[in-house]
Amino acid sequence: MEMNNIYVLVHGAWQGSSSWQFVKKALENENQEVITITLPGHDTVDWNQDALSMDIYRDAVIEKINLIDGAVILVGHCLGGMVISAVAECIPKKIEKLIFISAFLPADGQSLLALSSWYEESPVNSSLNTAWDCPALGIEKTLLMDVFCPDALQHTQLYFDDYQIEPTAPLSNPVRLTSKSFGTISKFYIHCLKDKAIALCAQNQMAKAAGVKSTFCINSGHTPQLSMPYVLAGILQGISYL
Repeated sequence: MEMNNIYVLVHGAWQGSSSWQFVKKALENENQEVITITLPGHDTVDWNQDALSMDIYRDAVIEKINLIDGAVILVGHCLGGMVISAVAECIPKKIEKLIFISAFLPADGQSLLALSSWYEESPVNSSLNTAWDCPALGIEKTLLMDVFCPDALQHTQLYFDDYQIEPTAPLSNPVRLTSKSFGTISKFYIHCLKDKAIALCAQNQMAKAAGVKSTFCINSGHTPQLSMPYVLAGILQGISYL
């Protein structure tokens, strides 16, 4: 009998939930339930960038999950890995599995900025610019596709339309994790082998440090949800059986 799971998908930096649209469709075609979340400050709402934090990201996801009956498979891409870790610490009984897709996977007390210091030569660092009117970071659009999604150039306009400047405060907020909560949940890591944004060595180091249950590889750049959505959806569904 086919398992009917509930997937909650959390996007990464400089993106919104529409980046998941093809993965969502692929999973729903297999009778899976999929909920995509746009983090505060990444939508059309006029957020006060100064007021945003990792806790606000976390609480926005928790609010959605608490409306769902039963446990969910919580998936995070890039920055989303920090968010889903914080969520799992607070509501471990609502999380069946955690899946990290080329994502930041923290240890207790680590922030995204602390983790990103492992690969200072990343092209992301050299392409950052500060938004003039708010505490946020942008990416040079001439480099956006080359760094994040060079293997899905057919979706360039979609990526540009989805692009949002990234609030800076949540990037520096440490995530608190414990073995009694976060540590009890099965974790899986999907490595993107051609990733320019988060180097493969950094992905491996985070996954190893976290003691993930299993790892998987996809031969894509940083954003397989656009370049290889059906392959990614297959991996996500396969993990549900583990």
